[in-house]
Amino acid sequence: MKKVKKSEDKIYQMLDNPEIPDFNYLFVGHWLQGEIGQDRKDVGMMIKTFCTVFKGLPKDKQPGLILKTSSAGFSVIDREYIAEKIDRITEEFGDACPPIYLLFGDLNESEMNSLYNDPKVKSMMMLSKGEGYGRPLAEFCTTGKPIITSKWSGHVDFLPEEHTVFVSGELTTIHSSAVNQFLLKDSKWFTVNYSDAAQKMNAVYSNYKKHLLESNGLQNNIRKNFSLQKMTTKLGEIFDTRIKTPEKIEMQLPQLPTMKKV
Repeated sequence: MKKVKKSEDKIYQMLDNPEIPDFNYLFVGHWLQGEIGQDRKDVGMMIKTFCTVFKGLPKDKQPGLILKTSSAGFSVIDREYIAEKIDRITEEFGDACPPIYLLFGDLNESEMNSLYNDPKVKSMMMLSKGEGYGRPLAEFCTTGKPIITSKWSGHVDFLPEEHTVFVSGELTTIHSSAVNQFLLKDSKWFTVNYSDAAQKMNAVYSNYKKHLLESNGLQNNIRKNFSLQKMTTKLGEIFDTRIKTPEKIEMQLPQLPTMKKV
């Protein structure tokens, strides 16, 4: 595994390294608790599926996977913990493993924008089991590049099916290794069909021009229907229809007694 660490360089300068392939998938999100295949973003199985799909290609033909991830913070311990998890997943593939890059550290808005729009970043990938909203997916829509993601939860609200590479799956019980005060025992979330995920990864790589053309609609949709101005208008409409204008009530003040001069 190769690590790309945060530095004073701009993102485009970091990715300018000739060793990094011209075609890379990007994942942005936390890698939280849970055994492999059981964390909320399903990062572990995303990595394993990616390696399985592209292990047979010649080294100079393999795409890369950039992981902008952490577990809780940006400490050295956290970085090494994430790196060890990646190594444990990829060790079975040996030298055939396609390149994986860990981009670790806090990036400002300008740096994230550079990462999203870098010409070497061709597609975003997230096999999430559940999202309240999915901000990285919404941000990446502005690039017009293909997005491969699970067909479930909050991000489906702003990702049109005709412009998104959705991965099928089913509802499964949350595993005990992921249960906490927010993810309750016996509740369910979405687990993708990994065979379908593998097929979609390969399809985007093998026929990128087709998928890039189809994904262009993501950019127009997010700017037209999910801008700050549009959300302000929608919120105003909700207030207008759900909250009644308060009635004017005249206040009757008590009449004070007249003061007499003594």
